[in-house]
Amino acid sequence: VGIEFNNERNIIPTLNCHALLEWYYNLPNINDDEKLVIADKLVESIMYKVFTLGVNVNKLPSSIDDSDNHMIQAIKEAGISTELMKQFVECIPTTLFKNLQSDVEKKDHHAKSVLQVNGVPYVIIENQNNIKHPIVFSGGQPVDKMIDCLEEAYKI
Repeated sequence: VGIEFNNERNIIPTLNCHALLEWYYNLPNINDDEKLVIADKLVESIMYKVFTLGVNVNKLPSSIDDSDNHMIQAIKEAGISTELMKQFVECIPTTLFKNLQSDVEKKDHHAKSVLQVNGVPYVIIENQNNIKHPIVFSGGQPVDKMIDCLEEAYKI
């Protein structure tokens, strides 16, 4: 919602973007509510850059001063602190980042093979008590269908 798709854009891999998000989600000492707000802003910025602008946000930055790097721009736009940006850039050449990339690839494989994900976006709405199977839908959907799914999930 709110993203205008540029049909002339290049298709860009997003492994590093997903690894960035995994890194951020796993940071200790950040309030969960704050983490979700910032992560949401980060996802929105990345999606805008990928789907509307068609720029390569997957290219890893060499430093936090790499102002032409679209990933750094997305991190700044999300409001991630300079100190955390520095920590992220420093982790890129480490085993930690390679492990994050591997985790993303494993989750991707699981989604495709077990959950039968075949398009993006792919939305999974789970209930807290696992009483029913999750509600899922794939690809761009009409707003009415999304509302129906959210209302159904709320009833669970």
